Amino acid sequence: MAIEKPTYKILDKDGSIELREYAAYIRATVSVTGLSHNNAGNNAFSLLADYIFGNNIDRSKIKMTVPVMTEYSNLSTKIAMTAPVTTIHNDNNTYEVSFVMPSEYTIHTIPRPVNTAVTLHEVPKHRSVAITFSGRSSEDTIHSNTNSIQKWIAKNKLTAVSSPSLARYDPPWKPGFMRTNEIIIHVK
Repeated sequence: MAIEKPTYKILDKDGSIELREYAAYIRATVSVTGLSHNNAGNNAFSLLADYIFGNNIDRSKIKMTVPVMTEYSNLSTKIAMTAPVTTIHNDNNTYEVSFVMPSEYTIHTIPRPVNTAVTLHEVPKHRSVAITFSGRSSEDTIHSNTNSIQKWIAKNKLTAVSSPSLARYDPPWKPGFMRTNEIIIHVK
């Protein structure tokens, strides 16, 4: 069964790194504080899954998409700044974990969450640089791939306009060597 991903076209490719142009999409986000990136993802995933399984004002089920994204807004002590569940890690140890919503919805037609911890955001059309890697997404793997993508961005004279996001495409029970992950940074 095919699972929907955000729509993009590849503008440039260099090994496992791609410059992409994404169409606009909507994401549902939950912020969690005081946890590691894996625990943040697990805790937020439950709240987001509850929303798409019917805990919304329409009581309707929303199809699961990929990736699940985690955004890291402050990796500056280990990595110089550059940028479908998404997790963002802020200075106060807060992560934002997001599901990309199916393309059939607009910000006006998507069912509103009942749980106020779940927020909806429209992500406009944008360009991003992504690096794809397999295996588990450990802190070391995240840092290593973020460093690689940041070097590519600098070499190609682009400007990062977001924090790095970890995009995970597979369920946690899938063997690590079969998993697909990406680090994605929005650029201009």
